[in-house]
Amino acid sequence: MVNKMKIVLLGCLNKNKSGNVYGGAEKSLINLANWLSRNENNEVLIVSVEGNVCAYPLDKKVAFIGYGIKAENKILLHIQMYKNTVKAIKKIQPDIVIGFWIHPLFYMILGGVAKKIPMIYSERNDPELDYGTVAKYMRNKMMKRAKGIVFQTSGAKKYFREDIQKKSRVIHNPVYMKYEKYPVYDDGRNRIVTVGRLNKQKNHKVLIEAFKKISAQFPMYTLEIYGEGPLKEDLKKQIAGLNLETKVFLKGAYSDVLERIYGAELFVLPSLYEGMPNALLEAMSMGIVVLSTNCPCGGPSELIQHGKNGFLCNTDDIEDLKDKIELILNMGKNEKKEIQDCAKEVCCTHSEEIIFGKWNDYIEECINYVSN
Repeated sequence: MVNKMKIVLLGCLNKNKSGNVYGGAEKSLINLANWLSRNENNEVLIVSVEGNVCAYPLDKKVAFIGYGIKAENKILLHIQMYKNTVKAIKKIQPDIVIGFWIHPLFYMILGGVAKKIPMIYSERNDPELDYGTVAKYMRNKMMKRAKGIVFQTSGAKKYFREDIQKKSRVIHNPVYMKYEKYPVYDDGRNRIVTVGRLNKQKNHKVLIEAFKKISAQFPMYTLEIYGEGPLKEDLKKQIAGLNLETKVFLKGAYSDVLERIYGAELFVLPSLYEGMPNALLEAMSMGIVVLSTNCPCGGPSELIQHGKNGFLCNTDDIEDLKDKIELILNMGKNEKKEIQDCAKEVCCTHSEEIIFGKWNDYIEECINYVSN
């Protein structure tokens, strides 16, 4: 048992090109910091080596150090990130560093400040599809030196060598809401919803195509897509080309998106790949019937028991997606209610206490390994 821990959560809390702040990894890092700070023996710091905006609520016991960067190109950006990383770690001298991004942890090694400080790296997405050649090289070097690695899914863990697997843990994302907050119901407005950044990974174009195929059979239904991203204009053109302007709506990104999707009849996640998708967890915890692609690296399939608490379909398969949507929309109310009730069980199986408790145990294990 570790009596006192100085814990640094190292990341890049910067705004994206559309001006929006943060996604799932950033939210998870901040919430983990908040939970760890509840232990009075922990001194918890978030260090952002690129970006100085903390957009999610931060516990007053968590220190936040952010570095704003104005770089003209990527090379200067990474030089500054390197300097910020080394400077912060040398000054703080933490007992352990946890990172959800490759670059800051790699820069710890490059700067020689990782020799006596254990590092835990958390892989947040598909380890094959989400990285280029240089990033994979940096990740592999960093993983070799890391004392611990946290994967979100078993599929991501199996991608790596046996020596990496042996020192790793699979820990899902938590659900940040209590079971009773959103009672099960659907609002009768015939709404299909999805939440996700408008990029290639989230594959909204396939969902729009599938919706077109069922729209004549279900003329009262609408599709609401929540999120911003680089493919917004392309999706607008696709919607117009399919004459769906009165049926499919790009709603934008909202901080209260859960309130906006609550009561929808169906939530669809059409992604090409996912880690452990927060949007899917949140929809299930609200009692919305969910349909997701059975995509790598297996996050949706580890959450969904097909036909019991949700549904799975083939990845990037318009016809199968269409068929599954039809199946769900044709279900009776009682049958649907059983699935909604089962879906809400993630509020219990994936509570903050359970998930972050696993994190805390693993952090202590990695510190004890170094101490001994």
